[in-house]
Amino acid sequence: MDTTIYSEKIGAIVQVYLKEALENREVSKEEISILQDPAHSKQMFGINFPLLSKDRTFTKLKDGRHQYRYYKNPVNISGNKYFLCSQWFESSREKLTVWLEQKGIVPGAASTGVIVSKKHSKTKSNKKHMINNGLDATVFELWRQYNIVHDGLKKAMGSTANIVAEISERLVAMYYDGKQLTASHKSADIVFNDKNDGDKEKLIQVKSRRLKKLKSSSLGVFRSWEFDYLVVVVFSVDGATVLKAICIGVDYAEKIADENKHERGWKLSTNDKLFNHPESLDITDDLNTLIKNLK
Repeated sequence: MDTTIYSEKIGAIVQVYLKEALENREVSKEEISILQDPAHSKQMFGINFPLLSKDRTFTKLKDGRHQYRYYKNPVNISGNKYFLCSQWFESSREKLTVWLEQKGIVPGAASTGVIVSKKHSKTKSNKKHMINNGLDATVFELWRQYNIVHDGLKKAMGSTANIVAEISERLVAMYYDGKQLTASHKSADIVFNDKNDGDKEKLIQVKSRRLKKLKSSSLGVFRSWEFDYLVVVVFSVDGATVLKAICIGVDYAEKIADENKHERGWKLSTNDKLFNHPESLDITDDLNTLIKNLK
């Protein structure tokens, strides 16, 4: 992968782009758990402390002062507060950038306006990197409306940061007549009684995406298969309809997943291998009917 490296200071990248990725992009419960692990943080980002911590830890210096290892303001992930590690060095720049690109935060300078370059260098002139994207009243009004709607959704759904995931989980829970589990549950999002298996209690993990059209898109890393069914929901870009939704048993999902040793887990994507698997049950029309009948 030909990774790009930001030309901004690494601290600014962490506090702006990494914070955005954690709060507004899909970060699974497994990822949240593992990002609190020091060994994983060292491997993934090259930092000496866990990326996330529920406490703002510090080191006591010889003169009695406290040297904090985490930023003062916490990040809000799925309604829970975590402190973000502040101990970053230039050696972590490339690893951090790769992780952000995987989350769709840095698709490229042309589409984001973020200045990127192959080398982190201080030059006298940045004219060749500049993008003339003006700000006018129309753009600013859309920005204002976006924030009103975004905040309204967060309040209506209990301050969740990942709105796409929350909507998907609620929709799937309604379809299976199940209940959502709390964010602290290790692997599953929904529990329900399986009428096809003697009303036994079963667990569902839900993965969701919002795409312009059906295409291959990573569903993130699976670090545990401790659930019974995987349900994948792909919304249209306007969120009005479901482009594709399937349910597949965990054993079949695990068999077609690709192991990713670097991230200590397995990966699946929204592709034919998953959607057209003989054991994938298509529930697209059912979910769209459920949406149309919402009151």
